[in-house]
Amino acid sequence: MKTEVNVDTLYSNQVNLYAEIASFAVSVYPNPILDKKAFVSLRLPDAADVEVEIMNHLGQSIFHKAYGELKDSQVLELPLTKMAYGQYFVKVKVGAYPYVFKILITE
Repeated sequence: MKTEVNVDTLYSNQVNLYAEIASFAVSVYPNPILDKKAFVSLRLPDAADVEVEIMNHLGQSIFHKAYGELKDSQVLELPLTKMAYGQYFVKVKVGAYPYVFKILITE
């Protein structure tokens, strides 16, 4: 059974289910974030281009990095040390699939 999904209409609560169906997983942890240390965890059965973008609550991009082609399991550290406490969005694009996570940086 093939599942067709329009990636423009995915919400974060639907992403985990779809990621498991596709045999790969994307997550951001811990959340809420203490000590300004957070990570993106990837489980990729096939090689895929990966991009990470961090946006503020207004949707303005404050960090963007293309990691190129990654495969297998990867853990990427998010650069949060210079960011103020508050709410942000992390967009992880794996191939053609964007995943958006809401994060909270606390004291």
